[in-house]
Amino acid sequence: MIRDQRGFTLVETLCALLVLSLAVLLIGQLSQVARSLERQADIQFAVSREANNSLATLQARTRIAEVGVHQRDLHIAGIPVHETERITEEGELLQITLVYAWQEGGRRREQRWDLLQSR
Repeated sequence: MIRDQRGFTLVETLCALLVLSLAVLLIGQLSQVARSLERQADIQFAVSREANNSLATLQARTRIAEVGVHQRDLHIAGIPVHETERITEEGELLQITLVYAWQEGGRRREQRWDLLQSR
């Protein structure tokens, strides 16, 4: 007796569903990681833009720049960011250091910018 072999067996169907569900879960995880990395890049770009603005302002007022440490709290891209501005004299030069620190995803992030400016 010859049996007609059309269609899929139950085991084949279950295996196909397992592979498909794993693929959907993987795509969901990759999507979350991509969103997280995009958010991180947006924050770093916004902090870089703020640092560039601060450095331009400091360069414009170096004649009256106060040597010392100045701190302020900012909100950049919806996240609280702490800015530390340190100005020290190095002979005829001013060393300007900006440090931006924030918490993201339970981890401390930091950007540091250094500039030497003639007095």
